[in-house]
Amino acid sequence: MHRYVSKLECLEGSEALEAIDRRRRAGEIDANILDAAQRQVVEHMASNFYPNFLKSEIYIRYVQVG
Repeated sequence: MHRYVSKLECLEGSEALEAIDRRRRAGEIDANILDAAQRQVVEHMASNFYPNFLKSEIYIRYVQVG
């Protein structure tokens, strides 16, 4: 998986990251501080990486054997 995801490109310059930084600086850290960023990463992975994974050789071999 690492060869496909080298950095969190989907978060660069995002409002989610800016909000995390603002809250961190203000000392407003709670259990929900990363929720927006997590949603953004999951959406990015679902729309970009998952479709490619379904076409990958390793997945196709797995489905054929299983």
